[in-house]
Amino acid sequence: MASSSSSSSSLLLLTLLSLSFLTNPSHSTTTTNCSSQTFSKNRIFQTCSNLPQLNSSLHWTYNPSNSSLSLAFQATPPNPKGWIAWAINPTSKGMIGSQSLIAFHQPNGSMTVQTFDIQAYGPIKESRISIQVSDLEAEFSDGLMRIFATVGVTNNATVLNQVWQVGGSVTGGVPDKHDFGPENLKAMGTVDLLQGETKQQQQQSNALERSKIEEARLFGSTTKHASKRRRQRLDSHEDPGKGVRALPREMRAYLEICKYENYSLLLK
Repeated sequence: MASSSSSSSSLLLLTLLSLSFLTNPSHSTTTTNCSSQTFSKNRIFQTCSNLPQLNSSLHWTYNPSNSSLSLAFQATPPNPKGWIAWAINPTSKGMIGSQSLIAFHQPNGSMTVQTFDIQAYGPIKESRISIQVSDLEAEFSDGLMRIFATVGVTNNATVLNQVWQVGGSVTGGVPDKHDFGPENLKAMGTVDLLQGETKQQQQQSNALERSKIEEARLFGSTTKHASKRRRQRLDSHEDPGKGVRALPREMRAYLEICKYENYSLLLK
């Protein structure tokens, strides 16, 4: 009887612990449906989509008569001192080439949204972008940041490459690098303005990208242990057939990341 009572008590305890875990907000992965989200100034958009990564959503109204897009992007930064970003990439898929809108708190506590033309891995700075943009505004409340904007759609395109991201800190008015977790690396895809759909980049493509990153990291690991002469040869720009310019694209990207993170052993 004592053994049976002990087993029953243990089972009850496990059940209670399981229920506690499931109802604990810190473990919840539920995302509010975008159709129930509301915005200040009675802003209303025709279409919305819950994006598949980073607890974010995109709302938009497309005006084909002037090929413009009125939008709201909402996401949860890692902390209130962080940042959120949404971008159109008119030339390719992914981060490089993205014409970005990034929102964050200014030193005085007010929100700002700035434009960034992302053309390389590494430190970024505010710059003009290749797409027309107006009505820029940013808000922060209840842990959520929001970007509002109207952007011009080039060449009357109705399917756009989009990239979105969040980061945890801003230094000197410039967003710091984001994490490189699975959600961060998958935060890209397309948005179909007419069909009202967003799609994540195909899993096969993601797997290929991960393999390239791993190959580049492996390359970097072996290069760290290379001789000084080999490193000098690697960083040489004297011969167009040798050096960094002759490396595969993903390896050059790895070198850019290393340079950004000050891996002086690799680049000096």
